[in-house]
Amino acid sequence: MKKIKSAKQLTPTEEALLQSEERYKAFISQSTEGIWRCELEKPLSMKDPIKKQLAHIFKYGYLAECNDAMAQMYGYKKAAELKNIRLKDIMVPTDEENSNYLTDFIKSNFKLQKRRSHERDKYGNSHIFENNLIGIIENGYVLRAWGTQRDITEQIKANERQEFWKK
Repeated sequence: MKKIKSAKQLTPTEEALLQSEERYKAFISQSTEGIWRCELEKPLSMKDPIKKQLAHIFKYGYLAECNDAMAQMYGYKKAAELKNIRLKDIMVPTDEENSNYLTDFIKSNFKLQKRRSHERDKYGNSHIFENNLIGIIENGYVLRAWGTQRDITEQIKANERQEFWKK
């Protein structure tokens, strides 16, 4: 069994690593953007046809980690409440915009910037998010994705109202 060192027993490298981890956690917790990590229960083969990859993402994808800012976008108070939620339970699988979003993610070698997704909160309310994400790939398989998102729903609605009144 590994013995846990007290703070006074840490090497300079261990101390630097600990401080780095604390800064990382502070950054994540204080960000106003949603920051998340999605895992796949089964690795996704990059060789599979796109439709099969899409089905795989919805079937095996779940939210493994996020910050409180993201949880609040979905109607929760704390990140722990959103942890382990299935991707298909927050992202509308039948929405063409989501299919295009994930298809572009696949076609771009699992890297996207400033792309929209249509998702729903715990009350069933629709939201439009602007996302940045990157897939983590090992040996031809996607294991997980990291990303950030901003809720732009109100901005979209305001633009639509403005366009309506211009007509």
